[in-house]
Amino acid sequence: STEVTFVGTRLCHLKRHAAGSGHQKSLSAVNDSGAALVQSPALGDFGLVLASARRGTAPNVHGLSAVGRGGKVRRLEYCLAEAQKSQVRVFLRGARTISLQRDARKARLALRFVAVNDALKVKSGLLGVERNFGTTADDITRATMSIFKRASTICSGTRFAKLDKKLLSCIRNKTHMICVDSASDELLSCESMRKPLAESMAA
Repeated sequence: STEVTFVGTRLCHLKRHAAGSGHQKSLSAVNDSGAALVQSPALGDFGLVLASARRGTAPNVHGLSAVGRGGKVRRLEYCLAEAQKSQVRVFLRGARTISLQRDARKARLALRFVAVNDALKVKSGLLGVERNFGTTADDITRATMSIFKRASTICSGTRFAKLDKKLLSCIRNKTHMICVDSASDELLSCESMRKPLAESMAA
């Protein structure tokens, strides 16, 4: 077992924290029974962060003055991105067919998708990007699978991350076409992926 020794804390630190706006806001949310009411950020805060992202003006370390500091803004951005990704996942699960466009340059591999469902509704977008993945055909194939897995993972990059195996299987089985350039490593990667794709088409 590990022995932990408590050194102590300074009273000035406690006073500074108690006077902070975050602590005061949390204190005001405590009900009569002493239980804290956990509240999410206001809907307007999400709207301001989304508007900032659409303008292409990334907040600096100080965040947005009307919302909060950089850490809070980044967490709101993550929530917005995860909400958008969840809508894409729902569509991919119900897709009839998926086509991919893959492009590799400057140590980055971008994978875009176009999916169509039974109602002939179409959704397209960026499935993911892999960086510093290597230079061989096998590296490209592994990078593609890495993007598949990350796109199928809920809350990717956090301790709450959970791989949706059914969605991963759905993406692999319903991908019937992949477009790449004429580079030899790209073509060889496609050849290595051809058999499972052909089997999914036959199914």
